[in-house]
Amino acid sequence: MLAWIPGHGENFGWLDWQSHPYLRRGNRHGLTGAINVHWLAGPVSSPLPPRLWDFTLGYQVRNKFSDQLIYDLFTSVGAFSDFEGSARKGIRFPSHAVGMFHVNHSTDFVFGIDYLDRDDVAALPVIGVSLRDLFTQGLRMDLIFPRPRIDYMLSEKNRMYLAGQMGGGTWQVNFPDATNPVMTYRDFRLLLGFESTDKDGSLSAWEFGYVFGRSLEFRNQPGDTHFDDAFLIQWVSRR
Repeated sequence: MLAWIPGHGENFGWLDWQSHPYLRRGNRHGLTGAINVHWLAGPVSSPLPPRLWDFTLGYQVRNKFSDQLIYDLFTSVGAFSDFEGSARKGIRFPSHAVGMFHVNHSTDFVFGIDYLDRDDVAALPVIGVSLRDLFTQGLRMDLIFPRPRIDYMLSEKNRMYLAGQMGGGTWQVNFPDATNPVMTYRDFRLLLGFESTDKDGSLSAWEFGYVFGRSLEFRNQPGDTHFDDAFLIQWVSRR
């Protein structure tokens, strides 16, 4: 995934290159890993590093108790830091445990917990319902917190969708005065996406988004900094 939020001066810009530490579709269990990099632009009043890194190693299991009840378990350990000094306070353990109850060909209930291990949000419930072809053919509604998505099939290989996400994370950074604070950036994203399927079954999408509720805070320091709303351009590829 490649994502860009423009910013300069006191506005906070963000350029992401990310790979998610999850199994490919069709794989039931195994070790996973990811290396992500985030390039920062501004705010000029804060001595933030020019880039941040994520190194994650995990293990994931997908299986089913029956044809109706499916589960997805994932646990990981990661180092999240600029790696200009100690990254000890940037060690985190993102994990999730999610189940899906298959009611019929058009309805699934989803439930579980997503453990983010962030300073602002430690964990979020995963709860909702997925509806397919219920109101019209080709319409899928994943009304699932915290990542809802509604998409519509334009053709056999093309879809468009609306989706919601929470972005950001928690990292240890190193300032010129030799302090090593832990920073957390958070935003909320409303995305319009256009997805296509390749001959080998791979998915790719362009997403255009509105980013709001943007804030930056530091552990053990009072208050946080808020930034103007922004737009987002994102390219996503999945196998």
